[in-house]
Amino acid sequence: MPDILKLEEMQGQILGSVKRAAEDGDVSAVSRWSKYAEQCKAFIEENEDLKTRIADFSNFLEQTRVQEKNGEPNPADPGNKQSPETNISSKQEADNNSEKQKPKMELYAETDGGWYHFRRRSPTFADPDDKHRPETEKSNKQKADVIRAKWVSDLERNHGIKMEGRGKRYYKSADGTSLAISFANEIKPLAWWFGLADESTDVAVLICHDKAKKEHSIILPVAEIDEEWGQLTRGETGEIKFNVKRMGDKYVLKIPKPHMRDMDVTKYLDNYDPLVK
Repeated sequence: MPDILKLEEMQGQILGSVKRAAEDGDVSAVSRWSKYAEQCKAFIEENEDLKTRIADFSNFLEQTRVQEKNGEPNPADPGNKQSPETNISSKQEADNNSEKQKPKMELYAETDGGWYHFRRRSPTFADPDDKHRPETEKSNKQKADVIRAKWVSDLERNHGIKMEGRGKRYYKSADGTSLAISFANEIKPLAWWFGLADESTDVAVLICHDKAKKEHSIILPVAEIDEEWGQLTRGETGEIKFNVKRMGDKYVLKIPKPHMRDMDVTKYLDNYDPLVK
């Protein structure tokens, strides 16, 4: 039987690798190690389930010995409702039902884009109106939709630039300028991760939502940063990955290829020039 302590040690090491890859801005490594973490988690759950089933079977065997010794009906007899199969399958069904209600230690993702940052938490059951409960993925997406829509609305009101939507992240202006917008929460201090479809666009907007609940937009003119744009990580799901960090008064975009380096994007912060022709 697998050593649960060894599995938990492996999981800790893997999560450490996820953290280091995130700090380095290596999105491919984060994705790879996160998959390993999910697999390790599955092994731990399978190991716990196997231990429970073995314990149940051991108890059943002991009960059978006692009943036979006392001359009671054998639980394995065809006419006995307490056969091993019935006993164990009923126990498994009860366990499966309770499993749906039981909080677990799990890995979860919180982002608007396709880049996932994994943390460990213990979910709790809370009233839907409980302001202290963690936001669900659905509520995060709803918040992102609202903020993106407001950004587009403010663009027209404050700068006279009207965009027509294509979905919730992709827009085009009357003069043909295409725009892609992604939103991310500040999951780690002064760091944001984004994902956008890897398709042609003139301008990419990365909306950084910080811990103080303020938004800052990095408005990237794709043609101007063509070389760096081509060196960003492309994910397996067809998305471009962005890792933005704030360093003092500067905002930098991590460029992973051909080697990890910082690109200063401070001049693009809340700068609408790429959209004004």
